[in-house]
Amino acid sequence: APHATTCGGFWGMLNHEHEDAKMYADWGIDFIKLDAGCRSDTSIHDGTLIASLTRVRDGLNATGRKILYYIDAGNGNEANIFNPHTRGVPNTLYTRTHMPRNLSQAVWSFGPNVANMWKFWLDRQDNFNNFMSVVQAHVVASIPWWQAPGAISTLDAMTVGRGGYPGGTPGMTEGQYRMEVFLYAMLSSPLVLSFDLATLSSPKQAFARDILMNKEIIAIDQDPDVVAASLVFTEGRNPWNTDLWIKPLSNGSFAVALINKGQQAQTMVLLLPNDTNRGGDFSGGPVGLSSAHVRDVYKQVDVGTFRETFNATVEAMDARMFVFTFRQDKTKKIMNLKRNSQQFQTNVTSTIYASYNNALNVLVPNGVSKGGTVTYLGTFVNLTSCEQACLGYTMQRCWSYIHLSSTSSTPLQCFGVLSPGFNPSYDENATTGVVHWDCRNDEDCSLNGKCSNGKCDCRPAWHGDRCEQLSLMKATRGAGYRGIDNGHNTSSWGGAVLPGPDGKWHMWAAEMTEHCGIGAWSQNSRVIHAISESPGGKYVRKDVTWEVFSHEPEVVAGPNGEYVMYFTADLRSPNGKCNCCRPDHGPCDGSTGPGDCGGSLNSSKRKGEGRNGLGNSSPSYMSYTMDPNGNWTQPVPIFSGYHGSDTNFAPLLLQNGSLLAMWRHWGGGNGGSRMFLATASDWKKPETYVQHNSEIFPDLGAAGTEDQFLYQDEDGNFHAVFHHMYGTGTQTQWWLDATGGHAFSRDGWTWTYTGVSWGNATARYNTPQGQGATVYFTDGTSTKYTRLERPHLIFANRSLVGDPLFLVNSAQYGNGTNPGIGAHNDDACYTLIQPVSQKKSS
Repeated sequence: APHATTCGGFWGMLNHEHEDAKMYADWGIDFIKLDAGCRSDTSIHDGTLIASLTRVRDGLNATGRKILYYIDAGNGNEANIFNPHTRGVPNTLYTRTHMPRNLSQAVWSFGPNVANMWKFWLDRQDNFNNFMSVVQAHVVASIPWWQAPGAISTLDAMTVGRGGYPGGTPGMTEGQYRMEVFLYAMLSSPLVLSFDLATLSSPKQAFARDILMNKEIIAIDQDPDVVAASLVFTEGRNPWNTDLWIKPLSNGSFAVALINKGQQAQTMVLLLPNDTNRGGDFSGGPVGLSSAHVRDVYKQVDVGTFRETFNATVEAMDARMFVFTFRQDKTKKIMNLKRNSQQFQTNVTSTIYASYNNALNVLVPNGVSKGGTVTYLGTFVNLTSCEQACLGYTMQRCWSYIHLSSTSSTPLQCFGVLSPGFNPSYDENATTGVVHWDCRNDEDCSLNGKCSNGKCDCRPAWHGDRCEQLSLMKATRGAGYRGIDNGHNTSSWGGAVLPGPDGKWHMWAAEMTEHCGIGAWSQNSRVIHAISESPGGKYVRKDVTWEVFSHEPEVVAGPNGEYVMYFTADLRSPNGKCNCCRPDHGPCDGSTGPGDCGGSLNSSKRKGEGRNGLGNSSPSYMSYTMDPNGNWTQPVPIFSGYHGSDTNFAPLLLQNGSLLAMWRHWGGGNGGSRMFLATASDWKKPETYVQHNSEIFPDLGAAGTEDQFLYQDEDGNFHAVFHHMYGTGTQTQWWLDATGGHAFSRDGWTWTYTGVSWGNATARYNTPQGQGATVYFTDGTSTKYTRLERPHLIFANRSLVGDPLFLVNSAQYGNGTNPGIGAHNDDACYTLIQPVSQKKSS
């Protein structure tokens, strides 16, 4: 405090400003807050208070260290000094020494010349009335209009994520917290939290984590112009208990917040610029008829393009936030010129796929998809017009377009796909065109190569226009793991591979006991450990790591030499519940036959959903060892309290001991297998694991994707491969897509799905002609596998960094199409290894 003693009675900074500033700098302090005004030994009126605050500024500057300087001059009456509706101010010692009598004594007047940020009103509390009082005080005194880059007014610390007070009030609702975060961003108030951030790891605070990490909200708050939003008068058009806030952004767009303080949902109307109302509600915006591209900032999706008006429904005691980007309407000729300049390419070609839909089950008639990557472009009588609409879309690059037939449920509608992924599904009512753009940057090359002069220069392991295709070579017969017990085959389901300090290569795979096939996975699966002399060689089982039931092991390297395994488990017995090798019954060849699991188990339900399967309560466990040959720690659950499908948990353990992972949930969203992120501050401590609930790929079709595997390239970018299950030609038999998918991310948080990266993207896997995938071998033979799933990659090192040497898949060589325990001795499988090219394709 700029007094002899602080508000709490400890030593203050008065007359010691320079030496205290040096001490804070020596301690490595980055942020300092001064409570200016709780003692009477300095006064706002005689200049002693401002003088002390100014000496603190000079002392901090003299240290040479960048320290954020914050003045808290808050009290409950300061705004009333200049409020003509206020008739008096309490006559107390505090007000006599610290209430400004003229504008120059107000903190928002001298603050910009003294500090980086300042506060003048009440301290924030975790309740709605307090929050609105603070906001209204700023409006009354026009406080934010005094701020400028580097000198900002603050509403005080936010309360979102606090969750109320122990033994006290419960805090605000999610809708009210949305209002809080939105208005902080609209007023350019720093997004500061002032409580134990460890509470944000609680599952109850998933909402707070997601909104606080919303990069689009943060960008609005941190817009470099730090212009505060205006409260726009719309009485007579919108309900009295709603507020419209509009904030101009430095890039020419406008942020808009719609606030509903009432007890019922309300539809609010915005006037957009046109020839009669000029700028509409957007003062300083375009004049005359303009179209507005609207993006929902909270949901991070494009809403569409609008003219004249924009309507949005806001739930009771809640808020919505958008960004409006205007484009004045021009003639068609000028628009065509703009298309070419926007896309930086005029000789664009497309490949047409008749009877294929690149966004099946994702299209929203006349609207925008859940994830914002598929948008309605218009209704056109022919494919050429749809193509032109895609090429002329200037908000983002339109990678492909879909034109629906006149007999579809939404006849002749045209949609643009704003994500590069090629994920076609058979649809007789659709035609898809894929646009062949020049690359603009390395992201256009899937971060698997470099963009050079408009073309992608792919690394050896990848090829394709966008470096999106994994370069697979002919496999070697016998490579991988194919278990044999007593002369009879066993079935295995993929495997994780790492090198060991013994010079061997170690694989951990799911294997079915009693010679059953994959159909009996939830009854008979165990985790085995196999070894090989080379990464792409033949693996031989050495021991059983975990008995039945254990499944889908993921083994990754820890930062200190550990081997860390994540797997699904309900450990119960060395033996499975199904017997697929009984005398005089079945071939005993690693497949499941009728009756092998008993009449009560003879179900065809997906993923073991029968009453003897794990169904929707498959827990995920973690165990680790320093020796890949054994001595694993006691498994511990990583998501205690989570009830859902097997998560396919796939992590990367970073050098600082933290963790980034993907997990899947079956159902929700668009249905099927949906992908989410997980993080942990310490991989060894399950209590630090957090399941994030924002879907990574909301615009994948009904089946989604599963069996994820994460790694990094040598530039530190993140990548993942998957079993791609888009559902070619069917909405039910997703697992028959014998294809793989790929995605990339610069930061591990924002991911781009690049589409099918191995396998035939247009094969109709649910038909006899299209079913399965053919793998060619170095001996000149080939095998058609019904299913290829559970992909893993093998690297030259144990850290999962670089480009892969081999692809590992589970390969079903039986011809079964039903993966449940109702199989007819047609679900036999083994773990297949295919080499990845290490030479650039010519």
